[in-house]
Amino acid sequence: MGSESPYDAVVFWVSRHALIPSQLKELRRLLGNYRLVPVTGRVPSAEYIVNLVMKTRERRKVVIPVLPLEMIRRLVKYGRKYGFEVWYSVMDTVATGDGSKPLPDVNPSEHVLLTYPNGTWVLKKFRCFKRVVDVVVLLEEVGGGGGE
Repeated sequence: MGSESPYDAVVFWVSRHALIPSQLKELRRLLGNYRLVPVTGRVPSAEYIVNLVMKTRERRKVVIPVLPLEMIRRLVKYGRKYGFEVWYSVMDTVATGDGSKPLPDVNPSEHVLLTYPNGTWVLKKFRCFKRVVDVVVLLEEVGGGGGE
């Protein structure tokens, strides 16, 4: 078994939502012939994703996570150390509504409709992918007590 992959890149899509056609088309434009590895379900840690990434043979490795900020921050740190990229899928909010408005028409190749148990919904449209360079979380006290 050779060490080279027939793909130009591997993309780890870490989300409970599937990629939509406009995202797939943009990945093909940006990466050429790539292999997609969807990671769904519970992700226990950033290290779990790093282990998956490091087992692949492709020279270019991209992780596109929809995860808590702290996990994304750690992925970026590991990416610098191990040579993989972390990208963010930029989605614009097209419309929002509550139970009083009917759901909008959705173009499944461009839109994602998120619905919530309380009857609200958000319609999002894919705009582009961006590379995550760093994640900085600045915190301040609330309520004036403790937590040192």
